[in-house]
Order: sequence, then structure tokens, then C-alpha cells
Amino acid sequence: MLLAGLDSDFPYPGRTDALMLAFYSRSQGNAAVVSIPPDMLVTLPQGDQVRLNTVYALQGIAGLGAVLKSNLGVVFDH
Repeated sequence: MLLAGLDSDFPYPGRTDALMLAFYSRSQGNAAVVSIPPDMLVTLPQGDQVRLNTVYALQGIAGLGAVLKSNLGVVFDH
């Protein structure tokens, strides 16, 4: 599960100031939460490099998921 805290204040509305991935294993009965640095540089599908915290504002939740998958190998389903 991806948890995203969005900034709504001017001049950066839509930027994610907190990103966390929560993992749950039903078979093992445990969970873990990992924080992702929002200022980390990532590569967009078209090749541009941006800070991770701008991806949601530029491409929405689907774009953020695609960038996390292509840059970190992380796939989430919720």
C-alpha cells in the first residue's frame, strides 16, 4: 500500500511531502512500513530527472506508481 501525504500550500500544491510503503504478509502475520525520501531524484518514463515529490503533481497516482516501479522495483496494489 502506498501512503502519500500531499502538500496543498502555495507554491507547491500537489507535491508529496511524505511517501511510505506499507507491506503486509497475511501468511506470516506481520507488517512493515518503509519511508521513501521525497527529495530523491528519479527518472520519468520520458527520461527527465525530477525529485520524487513532484511526480504526483505532474502525473498523478498512476504516474507515481509507474515511477516507483521503474526506479525502485516497487509494485503496490492499494
